[in-house]
Amino acid sequence: MMRRRCSALSVLGLLLHHPYPPTHAYNPYLDRLHQAGDHSTSAIHVQPTRNPDQLLSSIDHVLLQSKLLLEKSEIVKRVDADHARDAAACSSLSAEVDPSTPNRIDYEWMHVKREGKQYPIAIRTTGTNLLLDATSIQQIRSAAERQWKDPSSSGGTSRFTYQRKGNLEAHLDDLAREDSSIQTIADKLLLSKVYPLIRNAFDSLVVDNMNSLRFCVYDSLIIRYNATEARSGMDPDIIVGAGQPLHRDLGLISVNIMLNSNDDFRGGGTAFENQFSDDVDSQAPLKPVGPGHALSHLSSERHAGASTMEGVRDILVMFITATNGGPLMRSSAPALERCARLKATARAESSRFENAMDAALCRAMYQRLAIDAVWGDGEAWHYLGMALRDFHLAQTLDDVSVVEQLSLDCLLHAAELTPCDARLYNNLGLLLGRLYMKRKHRVFFDQARHCYEKSALLHRNSMLAGCDVQNEFDASILNYGLFLANLDRFREAADVLASASDVNYFVKTKGGGASYVLTDSEASHLRILQDADTLRLFCEAKC
Repeated sequence: MMRRRCSALSVLGLLLHHPYPPTHAYNPYLDRLHQAGDHSTSAIHVQPTRNPDQLLSSIDHVLLQSKLLLEKSEIVKRVDADHARDAAACSSLSAEVDPSTPNRIDYEWMHVKREGKQYPIAIRTTGTNLLLDATSIQQIRSAAERQWKDPSSSGGTSRFTYQRKGNLEAHLDDLAREDSSIQTIADKLLLSKVYPLIRNAFDSLVVDNMNSLRFCVYDSLIIRYNATEARSGMDPDIIVGAGQPLHRDLGLISVNIMLNSNDDFRGGGTAFENQFSDDVDSQAPLKPVGPGHALSHLSSERHAGASTMEGVRDILVMFITATNGGPLMRSSAPALERCARLKATARAESSRFENAMDAALCRAMYQRLAIDAVWGDGEAWHYLGMALRDFHLAQTLDDVSVVEQLSLDCLLHAAELTPCDARLYNNLGLLLGRLYMKRKHRVFFDQARHCYEKSALLHRNSMLAGCDVQNEFDASILNYGLFLANLDRFREAADVLASASDVNYFVKTKGGGASYVLTDSEASHLRILQDADTLRLFCEAKC
Protein backbone atom coordinates (compact mmCIF):
# COMPACT_ATOMS: atom_id res chain seq x y z
CA MET A 1 0.00 0.00 0.00
CA MET A 2 2.57 2.59 1.06
CA ARG A 3 4.87 1.68 -1.81
CA ARG A 4 2.14 2.22 -4.39
CA ARG A 5 1.10 5.54 -2.87
CA CYS A 6 4.68 6.80 -3.05
CA SER A 7 4.84 5.68 -6.68
CA ALA A 8 1.77 7.77 -7.48
CA LEU A 9 3.47 10.83 -6.04
CA SER A 10 6.77 10.16 -7.78
CA VAL A 11 5.04 10.18 -11.15
CA LEU A 12 4.41 13.91 -10.62
CA GLY A 13 7.74 14.49 -8.98
CA LEU A 14 6.10 16.30 -6.05
CA LEU A 15 2.79 16.62 -4.29
CA LEU A 16 1.03 19.38 -6.20
CA HIS A 17 -1.56 21.44 -4.36
CA HIS A 18 -3.18 24.41 -6.09
CA PRO A 19 -5.06 26.23 -3.34
CA TYR A 20 -5.63 29.53 -5.13
CA PRO A 21 -5.79 29.52 -8.62
CA PRO A 22 -18.28 26.48 -21.08
CA THR A 23 -16.58 23.08 -20.98
CA HIS A 24 -15.67 22.17 -24.54
CA ALA A 25 -16.97 18.60 -24.50
CA TYR A 26 -19.39 16.25 -22.80
CA ASN A 27 -18.01 15.32 -19.40
CA PRO A 28 -19.33 12.02 -17.94
CA TYR A 29 -17.82 12.67 -14.50
CA LEU A 30 -19.57 16.03 -14.15
CA ASP A 31 -22.76 14.63 -15.65
CA ARG A 32 -22.76 11.87 -13.01
CA LEU A 33 -22.27 14.44 -10.25
CA HIS A 34 -25.09 16.57 -11.62
CA GLN A 35 -27.43 13.59 -11.64
CA ALA A 36 -26.53 12.89 -8.00
CA GLY A 37 -28.84 15.74 -7.06
CA ASP A 38 -28.92 16.69 -3.39
CA HIS A 39 -25.52 15.14 -2.70
CA SER A 40 -23.82 18.04 -4.45
CA THR A 41 -25.42 20.76 -2.37
CA SER A 42 -25.81 19.07 1.00
CA ALA A 43 -24.27 20.61 4.08
CA ILE A 44 -20.78 19.76 5.28
CA HIS A 45 -21.13 17.38 8.23
CA VAL A 46 -17.82 18.24 9.89
CA GLN A 47 -18.61 21.05 12.32
CA PRO A 48 -16.33 23.83 13.66
CA THR A 49 -15.01 23.18 17.17
CA ARG A 50 -15.47 26.85 18.15
CA ASN A 51 -17.99 29.59 17.52
CA PRO A 52 -16.66 32.63 15.59
CA ASP A 53 -15.90 34.68 18.73
CA GLN A 54 -13.96 31.83 20.32
CA LEU A 55 -12.23 31.14 17.03
CA LEU A 56 -10.95 34.70 16.65
CA SER A 57 -9.82 34.77 20.27
CA SER A 58 -7.74 31.63 19.68
CA ILE A 59 -6.33 33.03 16.44
CA ASP A 60 -5.34 36.26 18.19
CA HIS A 61 -3.31 34.15 20.60
CA VAL A 62 -1.45 32.63 17.63
CA LEU A 63 -0.88 36.07 16.10
CA LEU A 64 0.89 37.17 19.26
CA GLN A 65 3.88 35.39 17.74
CA SER A 66 4.06 38.10 15.09
CA LYS A 67 5.45 41.59 15.64
CA LEU A 68 2.77 42.81 13.22
CA LEU A 69 0.27 42.69 16.07
CA LEU A 70 1.90 45.89 17.30
CA GLU A 71 1.35 47.50 13.88
CA LYS A 72 -2.42 46.97 13.59
CA SER A 73 -3.33 50.65 13.67
CA GLU A 74 -0.52 51.52 11.24
CA ILE A 75 -1.69 48.88 8.78
CA VAL A 76 -5.21 50.32 8.80
CA LYS A 77 -3.84 53.86 8.38
CA ARG A 78 -1.86 52.78 5.31
CA VAL A 79 -4.94 51.17 3.80
CA ASP A 80 -6.99 54.32 4.39
CA ALA A 81 -4.21 56.43 2.83
CA ASP A 82 -4.23 54.19 -0.26
CA HIS A 83 -8.00 54.61 -0.46
CA ALA A 84 -7.73 58.42 -0.29
CA ARG A 85 -4.95 58.49 -2.91
CA ASP A 86 -6.93 56.37 -5.37
CA ALA A 87 -10.13 58.32 -4.77
CA ALA A 88 -8.26 61.51 -5.69
CA ALA A 89 -6.94 59.96 -8.93
CA CYS A 90 -10.27 60.46 -10.74
CA SER A 91 -10.77 64.01 -9.47
CA SER A 92 -11.91 65.20 -12.92
CA LEU A 93 -15.16 63.26 -12.39
CA SER A 94 -17.54 65.05 -10.02
CA ALA A 95 -17.87 63.88 -6.43
CA GLU A 96 -21.24 63.95 -4.71
CA VAL A 97 -22.23 67.44 -3.54
CA ASP A 98 -25.78 67.17 -2.23
CA PRO A 99 -26.71 63.79 -0.69
CA SER A 100 -30.37 64.91 -0.47
CA THR A 101 -30.77 64.95 -4.28
CA PRO A 102 -33.85 62.77 -4.92
CA ASN A 103 -33.59 59.58 -6.95
CA ARG A 104 -35.76 59.60 -10.08
CA ILE A 105 -34.57 56.31 -11.58
CA ASP A 106 -36.86 53.29 -11.22
CA TYR A 107 -35.20 50.00 -10.35
CA GLU A 108 -35.89 46.45 -9.24
CA TRP A 109 -33.89 44.15 -6.99
CA MET A 110 -32.52 40.96 -8.54
CA HIS A 111 -32.42 38.04 -6.09
CA VAL A 112 -31.29 34.46 -6.06
CA LYS A 113 -33.52 32.04 -4.22
CA ARG A 114 -31.57 29.39 -2.32
CA GLU A 115 -32.94 26.93 0.24
CA GLY A 116 -36.20 28.81 0.40
CA LYS A 117 -34.57 32.20 1.10
CA GLN A 118 -34.00 35.17 -1.18
CA TYR A 119 -30.58 36.85 -1.39
CA PRO A 120 -30.22 40.26 -3.08
CA ILE A 121 -27.33 40.42 -5.55
CA ALA A 122 -27.96 43.46 -7.76
CA ILE A 123 -30.39 46.14 -8.85
CA ARG A 124 -31.53 46.64 -12.43
CA THR A 125 -32.94 49.95 -13.60
CA THR A 126 -36.35 49.94 -15.27
CA GLY A 127 -38.84 52.40 -16.75
CA THR A 128 -38.36 55.19 -19.28
CA ASN A 129 -35.99 57.43 -17.32
CA LEU A 130 -32.60 56.29 -18.63
CA LEU A 131 -29.22 56.96 -17.07
CA LEU A 132 -27.87 57.82 -20.54
CA ASP A 133 -29.86 58.83 -23.61
CA ALA A 134 -29.00 57.68 -27.14
CA THR A 135 -27.12 60.89 -28.02
CA SER A 136 -24.92 60.71 -24.91
CA ILE A 137 -24.20 57.03 -25.55
CA GLN A 138 -23.10 57.78 -29.11
CA GLN A 139 -20.79 60.58 -27.94
CA ILE A 140 -19.16 58.35 -25.32
CA ARG A 141 -18.66 55.43 -27.73
CA SER A 142 -17.23 57.71 -30.43
CA ALA A 143 -14.78 59.28 -27.96
CA ALA A 144 -13.64 55.83 -26.82
CA GLU A 145 -13.18 54.63 -30.39
CA ARG A 146 -11.05 57.68 -31.20
CA GLN A 147 -8.81 56.83 -28.26
CA TRP A 148 -8.53 53.16 -29.25
CA LYS A 149 -7.44 54.17 -32.76
CA ASP A 150 -4.80 56.62 -31.48
CA PRO A 151 -1.76 54.78 -30.06
CA SER A 152 -0.55 58.02 -28.43
CA SER A 153 -3.76 58.49 -26.43
CA SER A 154 -3.61 58.99 -22.68
CA GLY A 155 -5.58 55.85 -21.90
CA GLY A 156 -3.97 53.25 -19.63
CA THR A 157 -4.60 49.93 -17.99
CA SER A 158 -7.37 50.04 -15.42
CA ARG A 159 -6.65 49.44 -11.75
CA PHE A 160 -9.82 47.40 -11.35
CA THR A 161 -10.40 45.18 -14.40
CA TYR A 162 -8.49 42.55 -16.37
CA GLN A 163 -6.95 43.24 -19.76
CA ARG A 164 -7.69 40.16 -21.86
CA LYS A 165 -7.67 39.27 -25.53
CA GLY A 166 -10.75 40.71 -27.22
CA ASN A 167 -11.20 43.48 -24.63
CA LEU A 168 -10.60 47.19 -25.06
CA GLU A 169 -10.79 49.78 -22.28
CA ALA A 170 -10.89 53.59 -22.16
CA HIS A 171 -10.99 55.66 -18.97
CA LEU A 172 -13.93 58.02 -18.73
CA ASP A 173 -11.87 60.61 -16.83
CA ASP A 174 -9.30 60.64 -19.68
CA LEU A 175 -12.08 61.22 -22.21
CA ALA A 176 -13.59 63.95 -20.03
CA ARG A 177 -10.27 65.82 -19.82
CA GLU A 178 -9.92 65.75 -23.60
CA ASP A 179 -13.53 66.60 -24.51
CA SER A 180 -15.66 69.08 -22.53
CA SER A 181 -18.89 67.56 -23.89
CA ILE A 182 -17.95 64.20 -22.28
CA GLN A 183 -17.22 66.06 -19.03
CA THR A 184 -20.73 67.56 -19.12
CA ILE A 185 -22.32 64.15 -19.77
CA ALA A 186 -20.32 62.53 -16.94
CA ASP A 187 -21.16 65.28 -14.41
CA LYS A 188 -24.88 65.09 -15.16
CA LEU A 189 -24.85 61.29 -15.05
CA LEU A 190 -23.14 61.14 -11.66
CA LEU A 191 -24.72 64.05 -9.81
CA SER A 192 -28.34 63.72 -10.91
CA LYS A 193 -28.65 59.99 -11.53
CA VAL A 194 -25.94 57.57 -10.33
CA TYR A 195 -25.29 58.98 -6.84
CA PRO A 196 -29.00 59.43 -5.93
CA LEU A 197 -29.79 55.95 -7.31
CA ILE A 198 -27.17 54.04 -5.34
CA ARG A 199 -27.80 56.06 -2.17
CA ASN A 200 -31.46 55.07 -2.35
CA ALA A 201 -30.90 51.43 -3.31
CA PHE A 202 -27.95 50.34 -1.14
CA ASP A 203 -28.63 52.16 2.12
CA SER A 204 -29.43 48.93 4.01
CA LEU A 205 -26.44 46.96 2.60
CA VAL A 206 -23.58 49.38 3.18
CA VAL A 207 -22.00 48.72 6.58
CA ASP A 208 -21.25 52.38 7.32
CA ASN A 209 -23.79 55.06 8.21
CA MET A 210 -24.84 56.20 4.72
CA ASN A 211 -25.43 59.75 5.96
CA SER A 212 -21.71 60.11 6.72
CA LEU A 213 -20.60 59.02 3.23
CA ARG A 214 -20.03 61.22 0.19
CA PHE A 215 -19.69 59.30 -3.06
CA CYS A 216 -16.92 59.78 -5.60
CA VAL A 217 -15.43 57.81 -8.50
CA TYR A 218 -12.40 55.54 -8.24
CA ASP A 219 -12.36 54.64 -11.86
CA SER A 220 -14.75 54.55 -14.77
CA LEU A 221 -14.23 52.62 -17.97
CA ILE A 222 -15.78 52.09 -21.34
CA ILE A 223 -15.17 48.39 -22.00
CA ARG A 224 -15.61 46.71 -25.38
CA TYR A 225 -15.92 42.92 -25.54
CA ASN A 226 -15.16 41.82 -29.11
CA ALA A 227 -15.81 38.12 -29.74
CA THR A 228 -14.13 38.18 -33.17
CA GLU A 229 -10.92 39.62 -31.73
CA ALA A 230 -10.98 37.07 -28.89
CA ARG A 231 -10.84 34.25 -31.45
CA SER A 232 -8.38 35.84 -33.88
CA GLY A 233 -5.50 33.57 -34.89
CA MET A 234 -7.22 30.42 -33.56
CA ASP A 235 -8.54 27.35 -35.34
CA PRO A 236 -12.14 27.80 -36.56
CA ASP A 237 -13.36 25.00 -34.27
CA ILE A 238 -12.17 26.79 -31.10
CA ILE A 239 -15.08 28.15 -29.06
CA VAL A 240 -14.00 31.07 -26.91
CA GLY A 241 -15.46 34.47 -26.19
CA ALA A 242 -14.51 37.85 -24.79
CA GLY A 243 -15.14 38.23 -21.05
CA GLN A 244 -13.57 38.60 -17.63
CA PRO A 245 -12.87 36.01 -14.89
CA LEU A 246 -14.54 35.85 -11.51
CA HIS A 247 -13.39 38.75 -9.33
CA ARG A 248 -14.42 41.36 -6.81
CA ASP A 249 -14.14 45.07 -7.57
CA LEU A 250 -12.19 47.32 -5.24
CA GLY A 251 -14.71 50.12 -4.82
CA LEU A 252 -17.87 50.28 -2.75
CA ILE A 253 -20.61 50.03 -5.40
CA SER A 254 -20.21 49.10 -9.09
CA VAL A 255 -22.51 50.46 -11.82
CA ASN A 256 -22.64 48.80 -15.26
CA ILE A 257 -24.44 50.81 -17.98
CA MET A 258 -25.32 49.15 -21.27
CA LEU A 259 -24.15 51.07 -24.37
CA ASN A 260 -25.46 48.99 -27.27
CA SER A 261 -28.38 46.72 -28.10
CA ASN A 262 -28.70 43.04 -27.27
CA ASP A 263 -29.11 42.53 -31.02
CA ASP A 264 -25.43 43.44 -31.52
CA PHE A 265 -24.02 40.46 -29.63
CA ARG A 266 -24.69 36.99 -28.24
CA GLY A 267 -23.78 35.99 -24.70
CA GLY A 268 -22.31 38.45 -22.24
CA GLY A 269 -23.80 39.84 -19.07
CA THR A 270 -22.72 39.70 -15.43
CA ALA A 271 -22.62 36.27 -13.79
CA PHE A 272 -22.64 36.32 -9.99
CA GLU A 273 -20.99 33.60 -7.92
CA ASN A 274 -24.08 33.37 -5.73
CA GLN A 275 -26.03 32.12 -8.75
CA PHE A 276 -23.92 28.99 -9.20
CA SER A 277 -25.44 26.63 -6.63
CA ASP A 278 -27.58 23.84 -8.12
CA ASP A 279 -30.58 24.85 -6.03
CA VAL A 280 -30.96 28.49 -7.14
CA ASP A 281 -33.85 29.47 -9.36
CA SER A 282 -31.75 30.98 -12.20
CA GLN A 283 -28.09 30.78 -13.22
CA ALA A 284 -28.36 33.00 -16.31
CA PRO A 285 -26.05 36.04 -16.36
CA LEU A 286 -27.81 39.32 -15.64
CA LYS A 287 -27.95 42.21 -18.10
CA PRO A 288 -29.47 45.70 -18.09
CA VAL A 289 -32.84 45.83 -19.84
CA GLY A 290 -31.47 47.92 -22.72
CA PRO A 291 -29.06 50.69 -23.79
CA GLY A 292 -28.91 53.49 -21.23
CA HIS A 293 -30.10 51.22 -18.42
CA ALA A 294 -27.85 49.82 -15.68
CA LEU A 295 -27.07 46.88 -13.45
CA SER A 296 -25.53 47.80 -10.07
CA HIS A 297 -24.18 45.78 -7.15
CA LEU A 298 -21.90 45.97 -4.13
CA SER A 299 -18.32 45.80 -5.36
CA SER A 300 -17.72 42.99 -2.86
CA GLU A 301 -20.17 40.71 -4.73
CA ARG A 302 -17.97 38.22 -6.61
CA HIS A 303 -18.88 38.20 -10.29
CA ALA A 304 -17.57 37.70 -13.82
CA GLY A 305 -18.06 39.22 -17.24
CA ALA A 306 -19.72 36.26 -18.97
CA SER A 307 -18.17 35.56 -22.37
CA THR A 308 -19.51 37.48 -25.35
CA MET A 309 -19.59 34.72 -27.98
CA GLU A 310 -20.58 36.72 -31.06
CA GLY A 311 -20.48 40.38 -31.98
CA VAL A 312 -19.45 43.37 -29.91
CA ARG A 313 -20.74 44.39 -26.47
CA ASP A 314 -19.99 47.86 -25.06
CA ILE A 315 -20.54 48.90 -21.45
CA LEU A 316 -19.69 51.85 -19.21
CA VAL A 317 -18.58 50.66 -15.77
CA MET A 318 -18.29 53.06 -12.84
CA PHE A 319 -16.53 52.02 -9.64
CA ILE A 320 -17.96 54.22 -6.92
CA THR A 321 -16.30 54.73 -3.55
CA ALA A 322 -16.96 57.25 -0.78
CA THR A 323 -15.19 59.53 1.62
CA ASN A 324 -16.11 58.98 5.22
CA GLY A 325 -15.80 62.26 7.11
CA GLY A 326 -13.21 65.03 6.86
CA PRO A 327 -11.05 66.16 3.93
CA LEU A 328 -10.37 63.54 1.26
CA MET A 329 -6.74 62.81 2.11
CA ARG A 330 -7.65 62.25 5.78
CA SER A 331 -10.82 60.27 5.08
CA SER A 332 -11.12 56.71 6.34
CA ALA A 333 -12.13 54.05 3.85
CA PRO A 334 -15.69 52.68 4.05
CA ALA A 335 -15.75 49.36 5.89
CA LEU A 336 -16.51 47.21 2.82
CA GLU A 337 -13.64 48.76 0.94
CA ARG A 338 -11.21 48.63 3.85
CA CYS A 339 -11.96 44.92 4.07
CA ALA A 340 -11.35 44.48 0.32
CA ARG A 341 -8.06 46.37 0.42
CA LEU A 342 -6.75 44.40 3.38
CA LYS A 343 -7.54 41.14 1.61
CA ALA A 344 -5.98 42.32 -1.64
CA THR A 345 -2.70 43.57 -0.14
CA ALA A 346 -2.03 40.69 2.26
CA ARG A 347 0.04 38.54 -0.10
CA ALA A 348 2.15 41.42 -1.42
CA GLU A 349 2.88 42.61 2.13
CA SER A 350 3.87 39.10 3.22
CA SER A 351 6.47 38.87 0.44
CA ARG A 352 8.86 41.09 2.44
CA PHE A 353 9.36 38.23 4.94
CA GLU A 354 11.96 35.61 4.07
CA ASN A 355 10.74 33.19 6.74
CA ALA A 356 7.67 31.21 5.59
CA MET A 357 6.12 31.25 9.06
CA ASP A 358 6.42 35.03 9.34
CA ALA A 359 4.98 35.47 5.85
CA ALA A 360 1.99 33.27 6.73
CA LEU A 361 1.41 35.18 9.98
CA CYS A 362 1.51 38.45 8.04
CA ARG A 363 -1.20 37.22 5.67
CA ALA A 364 -3.21 35.99 8.64
CA MET A 365 -2.94 39.40 10.31
CA TYR A 366 -4.28 41.22 7.25
CA GLN A 367 -7.19 38.81 6.88
CA ARG A 368 -7.91 39.10 10.61
CA LEU A 369 -8.12 42.90 10.23
CA ALA A 370 -10.38 42.45 7.20
CA ILE A 371 -12.78 40.50 9.42
CA ASP A 372 -12.68 43.34 11.93
CA ALA A 373 -13.86 45.63 9.11
CA VAL A 374 -16.62 43.30 7.86
CA TRP A 375 -17.42 40.40 10.18
CA GLY A 376 -19.47 38.50 7.61
CA ASP A 377 -16.95 38.54 4.75
CA GLY A 378 -16.62 34.86 3.94
CA GLU A 379 -13.63 35.37 1.67
CA ALA A 380 -11.65 36.95 4.54
CA TRP A 381 -12.43 33.93 6.75
CA HIS A 382 -11.40 31.66 3.86
CA TYR A 383 -8.08 33.44 3.33
CA LEU A 384 -7.44 33.57 7.08
CA GLY A 385 -7.88 29.80 7.21
CA MET A 386 -5.44 29.27 4.34
CA ALA A 387 -2.84 31.55 5.95
CA LEU A 388 -3.10 29.50 9.16
CA ARG A 389 -2.79 26.30 7.14
CA ASP A 390 0.41 27.62 5.55
CA PHE A 391 1.72 28.64 8.99
CA HIS A 392 1.10 25.08 10.20
CA LEU A 393 2.81 23.56 7.12
CA ALA A 394 5.81 25.87 7.55
CA GLN A 395 6.33 24.36 10.99
CA THR A 396 6.73 20.92 9.32
CA LEU A 397 4.55 19.26 11.94
CA ASP A 398 3.23 15.81 11.10
CA ASP A 399 0.61 15.75 13.83
CA VAL A 400 -2.71 17.60 13.85
CA SER A 401 -1.91 20.84 15.62
CA VAL A 402 -4.18 23.43 17.20
CA VAL A 403 -3.36 25.75 14.31
CA GLU A 404 -4.50 23.19 11.74
CA GLN A 405 -7.81 22.84 13.58
CA LEU A 406 -8.17 26.64 13.62
CA SER A 407 -7.57 26.62 9.88
CA LEU A 408 -10.33 24.04 9.37
CA ASP A 409 -12.73 25.98 11.60
CA CYS A 410 -12.12 29.14 9.55
CA LEU A 411 -12.87 27.34 6.28
CA LEU A 412 -16.01 25.73 7.70
CA HIS A 413 -17.24 29.13 8.88
CA ALA A 414 -16.42 30.59 5.46
CA ALA A 415 -18.57 27.89 3.83
CA GLU A 416 -21.55 29.15 5.83
CA LEU A 417 -20.96 32.70 4.56
CA THR A 418 -19.94 31.99 0.94
CA PRO A 419 -21.61 28.68 0.04
CA CYS A 420 -20.99 29.07 -3.70
CA ASP A 421 -17.22 29.65 -3.73
CA ALA A 422 -15.74 26.69 -5.61
CA ARG A 423 -12.20 27.63 -4.56
CA LEU A 424 -13.19 27.25 -0.92
CA TYR A 425 -14.42 23.68 -1.41
CA ASN A 426 -11.20 22.75 -3.22
CA ASN A 427 -9.25 24.02 -0.20
CA LEU A 428 -11.57 22.22 2.22
CA GLY A 429 -10.98 19.05 0.21
CA LEU A 430 -7.22 19.52 0.58
CA LEU A 431 -7.42 20.06 4.33
CA LEU A 432 -9.96 17.32 5.07
CA GLY A 433 -7.98 14.90 2.91
CA ARG A 434 -4.85 15.71 4.88
CA LEU A 435 -6.72 15.10 8.14
CA TYR A 436 -8.00 11.75 6.85
CA MET A 437 -4.44 10.65 6.02
CA LYS A 438 -3.46 11.43 9.62
CA ARG A 439 -6.50 10.26 11.60
CA LYS A 440 -8.13 7.68 9.29
CA HIS A 441 -11.59 8.80 10.41
CA ARG A 442 -14.12 7.87 7.72
CA VAL A 443 -15.98 11.18 8.10
CA PHE A 444 -12.93 13.08 6.86
CA PHE A 445 -12.70 10.87 3.78
CA ASP A 446 -16.40 11.27 2.98
CA GLN A 447 -16.33 15.03 3.50
CA ALA A 448 -13.14 15.49 1.47
CA ARG A 449 -14.86 13.74 -1.44
CA HIS A 450 -17.99 15.82 -0.90
CA CYS A 451 -16.00 19.07 -1.00
CA TYR A 452 -14.03 18.16 -4.13
CA GLU A 453 -17.23 17.15 -5.91
CA LYS A 454 -19.04 20.29 -4.81
CA SER A 455 -16.10 22.34 -6.10
CA ALA A 456 -16.38 20.58 -9.47
CA LEU A 457 -20.12 21.23 -9.69
CA LEU A 458 -19.84 24.90 -8.78
CA HIS A 459 -17.12 25.30 -11.40
CA ARG A 460 -19.30 23.47 -13.90
CA ASN A 461 -22.22 25.80 -13.27
CA SER A 462 -20.03 28.87 -13.60
CA MET A 463 -18.63 27.60 -16.89
CA LEU A 464 -22.15 26.97 -18.19
CA ALA A 465 -22.92 30.61 -17.33
CA GLY A 466 -20.02 31.68 -19.56
CA CYS A 467 -17.31 32.22 -16.93
CA ASP A 468 -13.69 31.31 -17.63
CA VAL A 469 -12.80 29.20 -14.58
CA GLN A 470 -11.25 26.22 -16.39
CA ASN A 471 -7.91 26.81 -14.65
CA GLU A 472 -9.45 26.58 -11.17
CA PHE A 473 -11.58 23.58 -12.20
CA ASP A 474 -8.57 21.66 -13.52
CA ALA A 475 -6.54 22.43 -10.37
CA SER A 476 -9.34 21.05 -8.22
CA ILE A 477 -9.63 17.95 -10.42
CA LEU A 478 -5.87 17.30 -10.10
CA ASN A 479 -6.05 17.64 -6.31
CA TYR A 480 -9.02 15.26 -6.12
CA GLY A 481 -7.38 12.73 -8.41
CA LEU A 482 -4.18 12.84 -6.38
CA PHE A 483 -6.12 12.33 -3.15
CA LEU A 484 -7.76 9.19 -4.56
CA ALA A 485 -4.53 7.89 -6.10
CA ASN A 486 -2.74 8.21 -2.77
CA LEU A 487 -5.39 5.86 -1.35
CA ASP A 488 -4.85 3.34 -4.19
CA ARG A 489 -8.32 4.09 -5.58
CA PHE A 490 -6.82 4.14 -9.07
CA ARG A 491 -10.00 3.51 -11.10
CA GLU A 492 -11.84 6.35 -9.39
CA ALA A 493 -8.81 8.63 -9.72
CA ALA A 494 -8.51 7.91 -13.45
CA ASP A 495 -12.20 8.69 -14.00
CA VAL A 496 -11.87 11.98 -12.15
CA LEU A 497 -8.65 13.02 -13.91
CA ALA A 498 -10.17 12.27 -17.33
CA SER A 499 -12.49 15.24 -16.81
CA ALA A 500 -9.61 17.76 -16.90
CA SER A 501 -9.20 19.83 -20.04
CA ASP A 502 -7.44 18.29 -23.02
CA VAL A 503 -3.86 19.60 -23.24
CA ASN A 504 -3.93 19.90 -27.04
CA TYR A 505 -7.21 21.80 -26.97
CA PHE A 506 -5.80 24.16 -24.36
CA VAL A 507 -2.78 24.92 -26.57
CA LYS A 508 -5.10 25.63 -29.50
CA THR A 509 -7.11 28.14 -27.46
CA LYS A 510 -3.87 30.08 -26.84
CA GLY A 511 -3.14 30.49 -30.54
CA GLY A 512 -1.46 27.13 -31.08
CA GLY A 513 1.70 28.64 -32.55
CA ALA A 514 5.26 28.32 -31.32
CA SER A 515 5.58 32.12 -31.32
CA TYR A 516 2.89 32.61 -28.67
CA VAL A 517 4.31 33.25 -25.20
CA LEU A 518 2.15 31.96 -22.35
CA THR A 519 1.37 34.25 -19.45
CA ASP A 520 2.36 33.07 -15.96
CA SER A 521 -1.25 32.02 -15.31
CA GLU A 522 -1.46 30.12 -18.62
CA ALA A 523 1.87 28.40 -17.98
CA SER A 524 0.64 27.31 -14.55
CA HIS A 525 -2.56 25.97 -16.10
CA LEU A 526 -0.58 24.03 -18.70
CA ARG A 527 1.53 22.41 -15.94
CA ILE A 528 -1.65 21.41 -14.11
CA LEU A 529 -3.01 19.75 -17.27
CA GLN A 530 0.25 17.96 -17.97
CA ASP A 531 0.42 16.67 -14.38
CA ALA A 532 -3.23 15.55 -14.50
CA ASP A 533 -2.63 13.68 -17.76
CA THR A 534 0.54 12.01 -16.41
CA LEU A 535 -1.22 10.92 -13.24
CA ARG A 536 -4.26 9.66 -15.19
CA LEU A 537 -2.06 7.43 -17.37
CA PHE A 538 -0.31 6.10 -14.25
CA CYS A 539 -3.64 5.32 -12.57
CA GLU A 540 -5.02 3.61 -15.68
CA ALA A 541 -1.92 1.41 -15.79
CA LYS A 542 -2.54 0.43 -12.15
CA CYS A 543 -6.19 -0.52 -12.71
